[in-house]
Order: sequence, then C-alpha cells, then structure tokens
Amino acid sequence: STGDYTFYNCYNLTSITIPDSVTSIGEGAFYNCTSLTSITIPDSVTSIGDDAFEDCDSLTSITIPDSVTHLGYRTFYNCRNLTSITLPKNLTGIGEYTFYGCSKLEKVAFAGALETISAGAFNGCTSLTAVNVICDTIPGLAADAFEDLPGEFVIYVQPGKEEDYRKAWPQYADHIQGYKQPKDE
Repeated sequence: STGDYTFYNCYNLTSITIPDSVTSIGEGAFYNCTSLTSITIPDSVTSIGDDAFEDCDSLTSITIPDSVTHLGYRTFYNCRNLTSITLPKNLTGIGEYTFYGCSKLEKVAFAGALETISAGAFNGCTSLTAVNVICDTIPGLAADAFEDLPGEFVIYVQPGKEEDYRKAWPQYADHIQGYKQPKDE
C-alpha cells in the first residue's frame, strides 16, 4: 500500500502509475500534490483513504477501478480542475465531502451497488449539470449531498422510477427525470 501522506506536498509530482502490487492508497497519500495531472490506479487497489487526493488542483480526470468499493471522507476535496471521473461499478459508498469544491466537474454516473451518498459529497460542484443514477436500488442520500450546484442540474434515473426517487430524495424532487435511453457514462 501507499502509506498515509506518502507524497504529501510533493508539489512537483506530475504523473504516477501505481504498481499492481499496491492494494490500498493511504490517507492523504497525494494530499496537496498541486502539479499532479495524471494517475493510473490498478485493479489491485481496493481502498482509497480519506483525503487521498485532496487539493490536487491540476488533476483533470481519473478512473477509479471497479475493485474499489468505497470513497472516503474528502477523497477528492477541492480538486478544482477535475472535469471527469469514472466511478467503479462496485462502489457502495461515497463519503462525506468526497467531491466538495470540484468546481469543474460536469457530470457523474452511479451504477450498480451504490448504497450511500454522504453529506456534502458534491457540494460546491458548480459546473455539475448531469447526475446519472443507474443503481440496483435507490441509494441513501444525505439531505445536503448536492448543495451549491447549478440550478439546472438534472438527476437522471431509470424510466418508471422517477416517483420512487422523488419520494426518497424529496429535497431534489424538481431535478429528477427519467432518461430516454440508458446512460453509460
């Protein structure tokens, strides 16, 4: 595993490929690596610690392998230039403030087994206009998971499930729509 705070404040680190022998990324492992633009995470990684990529301002996209089941507290907090993220299909939980302040993130898709979206998970994602939910069941959602988003943001759900989601997520009822065809983003 990468230990806790292994690359903390490595301002000149621009790219890294994590070897297949790594199974976990420690707490704060890449915290404040402000020049990090590229990271490759192998399928061997099953956990990503709290604050792992916090304040990685140059990170624009990331793919999290399907082997990861939970994103912890503030994992991508204030990654201000993150525009694209591919979440794992086996993801069951998104921790508090995971994507807080990712102001250029435009869309996100949840699939499969997601059970929980915690408080503040997407607060301050001021460019987020599309949330695609293709889950086996309706995930639990904290009351303030999607705050400070653009007024026109839409939560797309399976056709025929709109009312179920509106009942489960009443604070976002006006933003819920059925999609016309499956969204696989």
